Amino acid sequence: MRRIALIALVAGVAAAVMATPAFAINSVLKFEVKFSPNKVGTKKKPQAITLFTRPYYDTLEPDGDAPFAWKQARIWFPKEGVFNGKYFPSCPATKLTTEAGRNSCKKAEIGKVDAKGFALGLVEPLKVKLYNLPAGKGIALYLQGDNPVIIDHVVSGILTKVNTPLFGYKLTFDVPPDLIQPAPGAYATALDFKVTVPAKTIKKGKKKYPYIGTTGCPASGIFTARIETDNTDGTTSSVDATAPCKK
Repeated sequence: MRRIALIALVAGVAAAVMATPAFAINSVLKFEVKFSPNKVGTKKKPQAITLFTRPYYDTLEPDGDAPFAWKQARIWFPKEGVFNGKYFPSCPATKLTTEAGRNSCKKAEIGKVDAKGFALGLVEPLKVKLYNLPAGKGIALYLQGDNPVIIDHVVSGILTKVNTPLFGYKLTFDVPPDLIQPAPGAYATALDFKVTVPAKTIKKGKKKYPYIGTTGCPASGIFTARIETDNTDGTTSSVDATAPCKK
């Protein structure tokens, strides 16, 4: 009887362990950021810059048996910067869901994206377009892919001002549920997103405004940016990237 009870106990523990999801992501999230030029402007005369960001994983193999996706991603930018999207051509995210709408929003395109996703154990090349949202609210990405899963989505990045020792802006992306899991059992993971927003300016009256600009450089001579992701397994990943600057 004791033997039967012991076997039942061991079986119950094993079943519980197998039924419990793994609350740990082993794939390593990395982040790169570059600003050009690295000689900064001032609050009175901001310097227009080209901004490059790249969140990526070298591999997702460590989590091959427990795929995951991002539920929300947040990118934090240095406080010594300025964003003037409100002065530039823009397009609402709702207009980007159709080809006709996207064609009418070409003036609102603000950069280029080289992106890859990962689903069902396969790398999926993505076509991505980047747009400026109205009223300086942030940016929108249109993502399209067709193998191994169909992706046809618009994701908005909402920009808010923050006040921390390092950061002045936060860009928040809420990933739609049908992009997190575009097919039953298929999680769509952002594998590699290389985003370049070129330096550009616009003149309003007698004043010239950069789309993205620098207004100073920390005493350390280093800009810091950060990405945080809330993942479908309940964990949060966070990684910083740095870039040099000079006055």
